[in-house]
Amino acid sequence: MRFLRLFMTHPDLAIEFVISALIAILVARAVPGIVNSYYDNVESGHVNDVGLEANDQTVPANSIEDILNNDTFAIVVSDPDEYKFDGSAYWKDEDPSEIYNVKLASGERVAVRMQAEYLKKTGDGYLLNIGKIKKFDLTAEPEILDELQEEYALDRTDFYVDLRTNIEEGSKYSEATRQKMIDLVQPFTAIFVCAILWILLHVITVKIGIAPKLFGNR
Repeated sequence: MRFLRLFMTHPDLAIEFVISALIAILVARAVPGIVNSYYDNVESGHVNDVGLEANDQTVPANSIEDILNNDTFAIVVSDPDEYKFDGSAYWKDEDPSEIYNVKLASGERVAVRMQAEYLKKTGDGYLLNIGKIKKFDLTAEPEILDELQEEYALDRTDFYVDLRTNIEEGSKYSEATRQKMIDLVQPFTAIFVCAILWILLHVITVKIGIAPKLFGNR
């Protein structure tokens, strides 16, 4: 009501407010693009994170030697489904997931933990998710190991390959994080820009004599 009364007694303020609000809305509409551009830049620094889909920078691992000689890599499999039936178990620890007995291109077999599958077709077959070695004595989990080796023995039981996504890292540029930032910044931007422009417009219009002073002598 006070604003309405103010606008009725000072139509110049109402015009200045409308102009400021329209410009502020246009500026605020640019916020999603700016926010997404920022998070795209953040995401570009995480393209080789464990658990993500393999890319052109990912080292293909055809053997245990390839796995041991690289910090991160992508295991090459000839068939996208075969490894799922060569022995698997559900590992119920603090971060539960499936673990598989996977045959490498070299014929060697290793244990691989995975939450979600992101296959990438290559000339040699398929690349699994980006992975890394996790040192762990699988003999400490005899039930898991028995299920894994029900048909085929593993060549190494002193580690497994971890293909699980780091949820904490992924949340830094996730859609939910982006939207949360947009929801926070967009209305603040609109209000801030509108307020600043409104004040500036009124100061300018008063100075050039188009509008009367809000306070003091007219």
